[in-house]
Parts: sequence; C-alpha cells; structure tokens
Amino acid sequence: MTVQLLYGPYVDTESWTRRHARGEVPDVLPYGLDRLREHGLPVVTTAPSTTPPLLRAGLRKAGDGIDWAGRARRAPTANVLLAWDERSGVPAALGVEVPAVTGVIWVTDRPRWPVVEQAIGRGLRRAAQVFVLSSAQVNPLTTRYRLDPRRTTPITFGVDTDFFTAPPDTEVDRDLVVSIGNDRDRDFAGVLDAFRRIRERRSSSRLTIVSETVSPTLVGNAPGVTVIPRLPHVELRALVASASLSLVVTRPNLHASGMTAALESTALGRPAVITATPGMQTYAPADGGVELVPPGDVEAAASACLALLSDRETADGQGEAGRTTVLTGYSTATQAAQLATLARSALSGA
Repeated sequence: MTVQLLYGPYVDTESWTRRHARGEVPDVLPYGLDRLREHGLPVVTTAPSTTPPLLRAGLRKAGDGIDWAGRARRAPTANVLLAWDERSGVPAALGVEVPAVTGVIWVTDRPRWPVVEQAIGRGLRRAAQVFVLSSAQVNPLTTRYRLDPRRTTPITFGVDTDFFTAPPDTEVDRDLVVSIGNDRDRDFAGVLDAFRRIRERRSSSRLTIVSETVSPTLVGNAPGVTVIPRLPHVELRALVASASLSLVVTRPNLHASGMTAALESTALGRPAVITATPGMQTYAPADGGVELVPPGDVEAAASACLALLSDRETADGQGEAGRTTVLTGYSTATQAAQLATLARSALSGA
C-alpha cells in the first residue's frame, strides 16, 4: 500500500526535504506526512502541475481558493491519495479513481459562491475519508456539505518536537511577548490593543510580531512594538524560545486558527495565551501550557500575559508542562498515526 501525498500549489517537497537535511525546516516533508512510513505506509509525492502559474492562480481565485487546475495524476504505485487540505483534496477526489483522504481547513468558516460550494460538496462527499483539525468543523461539514459523519474525523494537529526543542543554554527575555502568524483569522489589531494595556502596566514590556499581514498603518508609532514580515524557521524558533510567552488573538473561526503558533511555543517550553475559539479546547488541556481567553476580550488577554510576565516561576512551569503535553499528544508522530489509520480505512472502504 502506497500513499500519494498532495500539498498546495506552492509547496516544493523536494526543496523542503533538502532544507530539512540542512536543519532549516521541521520534518522531512511538510506537516510530517513522511512519518506515515513509520506506520508501514510508503509515501510518494506529486509531480508539480504543468498548468501555467498565472492561469492556475486565476482559476483558484475564480474557484474560491480551490486549486481546480491542479488535479493530480495518480502515481503508478499509489493506492490512496492523501491531501493536506481541501484546496488540492477536492479536485483529487473528483478526478482520480483511487480512494482519497483529504483534510479540510477553510471551507467551514464562511459560505462560498453557490456553484463553488456545490462542487466542493461533491468532491468532499466523493472522498473516502475527510479529516479536520478542529472538532467545531464537523457540524458544518455534515450539515452544510452533507458529509457522512462516519467518514468525517477530527484528528489532533502536531508539530515536530525534534525541531522545536529549545537549546539548554537559551536565555529567556522576561519582557518579550511574541505574536506570530499569517492566516486570515489572526487579529493583530487585538494583539496591539492587548499589548498597549500590558505596556501601560508594565512599561518594560516589548512585543515582536512576525507576520506579512500587518501594515505599518496598523502599528503606527506604538511604543515597544517591532514587526518582522518573515523569519526563517531556525530564527523563528530561536525568537519564540527566548520570549517570555506567545500571544495569539484571533477573530471568530472554526478551524482553530493559531494552534500551530501555540503548540510550537509550548514545544519550546514557553507558555501561550490564545483566543478560545470553538475547537481550541483540544489544544489547551489542563496544565498544558496554553491559556485560553474569551473571544473579543483583549483585557483578559492582557491580564493573562501580565500574570505570566510578572511571575517567571509560573511562566516557566507552564512552559515545561506544555512541552511535556506536546511530546505526549501533539507531535507530528502522533498526527501521522491518526492519518495512517484513515488511509487504511479509505483503502478498505471502512
């Protein structure tokens, strides 16, 4: 049994693997899907599309984000296709006559254009298995898209705990808060509002935002704030490991926006404060280093951060507890075990 992996249109798996060999990125393949091999499932990646990039981008825009031009050709050895998300998974399920397993991230959070939503529904219903990273996504998939609940499975997202390990000589900056992410549901206006309140009560505090989505106009002349559009994985890891804590504020969403930043922070032994959107409770178990705050409540976010900034023993303790929790239940190894089960179920028709 061989699993053919499908990623988004801009993922170069060969380049990623070379960078991993140099220690530059986590896991051999993005999202640790290479770890399916540890469960007796050989994997092959998909050759890049030959569709001209401008045409492909135009079709994706017209198709509400789905990569309709990227329909995969089945590899000769593939028994099952596994797509990380619906952008490649929906076209694959519609176009390839082998069982398809696809993740869903984006299509549960807002209505699509009717004709596109109908096509997405057809693709998802043709998939042998559909997985989500947030339990809050199951209901819209089974009601709006009419998926079979028996083939709609929440799994637990994981990070590479080998890569996200803080060196023992890491020095923690007790004044530094970091906020990282590019996804469309990040609320950096909320982050800045919370940090302004932190700074009013603890003037030595500083905030570093790493995001390509934050404009200079949004930040203005906010004291203590640094914005970096992008950092390589190694530098990002060092920044998070050296911060007192990570802060993630998000707008309403069902796909647990921000869970990656929270898990990477706790894997590095630093606590995280994050908005309690539906499904996020999965990633904030008791004593797990991730503290939830009510949606829209920037004062609660500021207070949670201030408590950690002012009590290094508590912050370090939560970070250590979070590291243990990630190691035992939120690694890409754990995630791969769940995906291996789904791939086998897809092939058996269960």
